[in-house]
Amino acid sequence: MKMYYLPLLFIGLITILCPNLTNAQIVKWDLTSVPSSTGDGGASDVFKVATTINGNLKTDNQNNLNHLRRGAGLKNTSTNVSVTPNVTTRLSLAGGFASTSSFSGGTYASALTNDVYYGFSVSAKEDNYLHCNSLIATIRRSGASASNGVQWAYRIVDEEDLADIEDPTYNTSNPFKVIGGAITSNYYNGDGGLLNTTSIDIEELKNVPSDKTVFFRLYIWGFSNANTNTFAVRSTTGSTAFSLEGTVNGTLPVELKSFKAKSVSQGVELAWQTVSENNNSHFDVLKISGQKAEKIGEVKGAGNSQSIKNYSFLDAKPTPGVNYYQLRQVDLNGDQSLSEIVSSKAGFDNSDLVAFANANQVTISTSAAVNGTAEVVLNDLSGKLLLKKKVSLNAGKNSFSFPVSLAKGTYIATVYSPENGKIAQKFIY
Repeated sequence: MKMYYLPLLFIGLITILCPNLTNAQIVKWDLTSVPSSTGDGGASDVFKVATTINGNLKTDNQNNLNHLRRGAGLKNTSTNVSVTPNVTTRLSLAGGFASTSSFSGGTYASALTNDVYYGFSVSAKEDNYLHCNSLIATIRRSGASASNGVQWAYRIVDEEDLADIEDPTYNTSNPFKVIGGAITSNYYNGDGGLLNTTSIDIEELKNVPSDKTVFFRLYIWGFSNANTNTFAVRSTTGSTAFSLEGTVNGTLPVELKSFKAKSVSQGVELAWQTVSENNNSHFDVLKISGQKAEKIGEVKGAGNSQSIKNYSFLDAKPTPGVNYYQLRQVDLNGDQSLSEIVSSKAGFDNSDLVAFANANQVTISTSAAVNGTAEVVLNDLSGKLLLKKKVSLNAGKNSFSFPVSLAKGTYIATVYSPENGKIAQKFIY
């Protein structure tokens, strides 16, 4: 059960994470039928149309959707210097799509700069969502240098920006992002090739709507010799040359209508509402601090429901200042999704207190998260008590003035509140 916000209420606020969706082939290139006796094993300049295409994917030959292609840094010819200098020979590989490159050595950065890659693009049909789980490739290379490697990367492009995808300015502002780590071992040299699976655990690739296109690329670097060493994706017995796995469907199994956080006298109260649920096990309540998410509670879900359900959770120990929260919804089968992040201020923080004085009066201003009571105390630096008053606090800004005669010097104003905590500030008169 993946968690969704009603689009009219929360466009752009949802962040989804569903790492355990059932795998299925979305697109697949099976090249076992490509013989070595023809030029199709690398010599052909045409794109390789996917053998398997999910029925909920768009098919658009004009935009090369579901087509396997080479980047400009790969080519289908090599220089055979042992026969005749500068004479090119076509590559040929049974069950494969092979290339050479004029670039030797290098790094991922240089492969990115020089377009040394195999790639394809996919987009869901209207009212469908693309959920990407893994990328599979059987890779074969010869003559790899010690610094060889391949790296999966992706970029998501809005429908209206498809015409700009080759524009350098657009590429700078919308760069490719890596998926997993680089594959750097030499042991896939040779005839067979190495079947590699790279898992996709990236939030924005879990629910890609139909108005966006995802570009996947397998970048290559580390040829020991330019123009003569080869790289290929290849189908062997029981393997796939290239495939993207996941699902493409229009299911919206969970609709999260709202998620709010509110400061109360007991802490911070979280409240959320679902419109429908499917196989919902529970909600983990997360508190976000920087890059860290800590689970502070768990609330049981309704399982299956087509009616509005209301949930709540109390954080009885909020941190003074602004607190950030997120829901992690967990299915009965372990699938997960994350909600948007909401925030609420709790108690005082250091910016909440302002104190100043004149010859016969001190003024103390503070902001409270909730209604309550407080004790205002004024001391000098030696700790001598100069003022102690009980006051009522309103949620929001509060300001209090008290008659007191002060000499020139430094003082400490402190506000104690059972509901909002404690805050202190030095000031100079």
